[in-house]
Amino acid sequence: MATLNQLHLPDELLAAIRRRATENGISVEEQVLRDLAIAEGVSEAAQAPSIDEIRRGREQMAARGVHLTDEFLREAKQWGRD
Repeated sequence: MATLNQLHLPDELLAAIRRRATENGISVEEQVLRDLAIAEGVSEAAQAPSIDEIRRGREQMAARGVHLTDEFLREAKQWGRD
């Protein structure tokens, strides 16, 4: 894999990238790679959340009293299909 170093990012841009990376629970480097992949249309997979992101989201929701079990999600998936 190639390496690209960008040393002179505007402060506002770097702050925005850091903020999104924090929200997504990933590194700044991974956020930049995702953003580039999405912008260039290189990979639809780059738009999909990772398993770790899904787990973190479920944990955050559970901490708020919202429990999304696998069974509930399977049932919800069928709601519009019956």
